[in-house]
Amino acid sequence: MVSVLVKDTHSVFRSPRRLWIALCGLLLALCVVPDGAQSEWYLGAYGGVTMPHATGFRQPSSSVHTSFSSTLNFNNGGIGGVKLGNYFLAGGLFENKWVGLEAEVLYARPSFRSQTLTADNTTTGGSSTGPALTATIPHTGLGMLGGTLNVMFRYPGMHVLPYVGVGLGGVHFSSDETGLGTVNANKLLVNLMVGMEVKLTEQFGVLAEFKHLISNFEFQSGNNTSTFQTENIVGGLTWHF
Repeated sequence: MVSVLVKDTHSVFRSPRRLWIALCGLLLALCVVPDGAQSEWYLGAYGGVTMPHATGFRQPSSSVHTSFSSTLNFNNGGIGGVKLGNYFLAGGLFENKWVGLEAEVLYARPSFRSQTLTADNTTTGGSSTGPALTATIPHTGLGMLGGTLNVMFRYPGMHVLPYVGVGLGGVHFSSDETGLGTVNANKLLVNLMVGMEVKLTEQFGVLAEFKHLISNFEFQSGNNTSTFQTENIVGGLTWHF
């Protein structure tokens, strides 16, 4: 049995806290509103379900590749987050009521299903180098704490405001479960979203959003890499000020 661990890698995002502070600082710096300008700030909170999956298991070796033919399976989990954003209505440096900037912090808690993966060792030319390997993974929780800076595109309606957004930041994967051992890995995070906000009053509204998150795993057993993605359906509340 081969125990699979998410590798604790060295990354430019050594401290997620510093990353999110930097993202929020950049947002605040860009959203400084000159005298006489109009700006719309908003704060949002949401919760929902996260549906993860991983693809492309492969060992990035120059000569020998360990490719898992099995799919890494996850159980769905919960996700929650907060958003702080700004739209520049008139008179500002980035005046455009259709475009805004948003800082977002999120936490998701999916889990690995209990499963056994099968892998084959092959050379670059395709010949086998040995017997197939197996990796047994018990049911194991996985924490994802992420932060992104998002560029938002919103239709400026009176009551119904559809929007799309794209963001870039970092995510911190963690797990201290006995099946995987201690996990402490920092990775880049891409945040894609489409949603709609409905204003109930001038200040308060509700939102519904589909969010697609993309990152990357590195497993300690054989340095196998895998693209990690989650589809997320969330709903929440907004406050405009």
